[in-house]
Amino acid sequence: MAVRTHSRNLELACRISPDTPQYIKGDPTRLRQVITNLLGNAIKFTEKGEIVLMVLPTGKEISSQSPQYLQFSVRDTGIGIPAEKLSTIFEKFTQADSSITRKYAGTGLGLAISRQLVELMGGKIWVESKPQEGSTFFFTIPLEETTPEEKPETAVAEPEISLQGWKILVVDDNTTNRLILRETLTQWGCKVTEAAGGAEGLAELIRAKSEGTPFQIAILDSRMPEMDGFTLAQEIRNNPDLSFLSIVMLTSENRSSDLARAKDMNFEAYLIKPVKRQALKESLQAIAGKKRVPLQQQTPSAGKPLPEIHPLNILLVEDTEDNRFLILAYLKNTPYRVDTAENGAVALEKFLANIYDLILMDMQMPVMDGYTATREIRRHEQNEGRKSTPIIALTAYALKEELQKSLSAGCDAHLTKPIKKQLLLEAIQKYAAASIVPGKSS
Repeated sequence: MAVRTHSRNLELACRISPDTPQYIKGDPTRLRQVITNLLGNAIKFTEKGEIVLMVLPTGKEISSQSPQYLQFSVRDTGIGIPAEKLSTIFEKFTQADSSITRKYAGTGLGLAISRQLVELMGGKIWVESKPQEGSTFFFTIPLEETTPEEKPETAVAEPEISLQGWKILVVDDNTTNRLILRETLTQWGCKVTEAAGGAEGLAELIRAKSEGTPFQIAILDSRMPEMDGFTLAQEIRNNPDLSFLSIVMLTSENRSSDLARAKDMNFEAYLIKPVKRQALKESLQAIAGKKRVPLQQQTPSAGKPLPEIHPLNILLVEDTEDNRFLILAYLKNTPYRVDTAENGAVALEKFLANIYDLILMDMQMPVMDGYTATREIRRHEQNEGRKSTPIIALTAYALKEELQKSLSAGCDAHLTKPIKKQLLLEAIQKYAAASIVPGKSS
């Protein structure tokens, strides 16, 4: 989601209330699907501004016997929804109006599936919105606190380094990001000062030093108007009075050139937004404990290595632009050539006109769904004596009956959305690349 959001120059933030329990019992797969669907819609219908995911526990209902709930909300600054459409927005393929359908390609089954999944978890979902101002989608799930699974004790457990009393300056032009960082850092005992821009931040650093109460750490947003985080960091490094300051850079883009600059400028940490609380805490504790965290450890893991990858022709069938974008991003640095189709009917036309090594098939689509398209493909293969093309079903459902339904239609495998990159690449390797002789792929 961060990749998609940042490619549209939007801010993506996650605010978790300090009183939210660290461990709860629930269905992580369904919860992940709902959050992914809501964030995907928010990204699609927001052209500027921000998208904020918030989590907080809610009080007990009127009956004292009712459980507490955990409330999630996804707020955007997008186009909003007319009041007369709010009551039907969770129905299949509902769209606010025809012009939105043309421009944004519909919401598909995302909201309908989200409602079903939330209700299966024992919660409810609703939306508040104003046209041209934005929307906030809320949903709740029952809150049942639990404890983490027992883990083997390590030989020696290092004591946690306290951040109590550390003076930290947060420089970010986004109000929501500053609020989230202030709440988090204050919870850890830090003394926090905010600045809304690079020039203001530099002035705060100089003022605090002249008053004899210097900051120990500066957390900088890399992307700000007028003076960005790297320019501010250079000003800090060029000022002898501020040379002692530890710098943590937050960035929306995981670019190797920026990472190289961060290393050259001797930053203590370089974190990708939205920043995980644990990653931030560990970076600050490393600074407080006078340890240095290698910058590459703070960027997303590359995952375990895959076997040798051979060129493949792949047909991606998916009606949702966000999902197509994500899967294409996953396959960007592979030797795969990917064609796309927005529904089963278009997919069938492309299948008849080309030869593919593998098909990635969304199962819930308008016009012609994936089940029908798969059955038609299998029928044509049988009639024409063509070799069976591996088809991997992509579905928002994680239920056993959905797996069986996909297999019965003729699919070879079943992946549940949101699709994980490593699982997708492994599935492609298993069902297509293993049967391809190097140099023989069409």
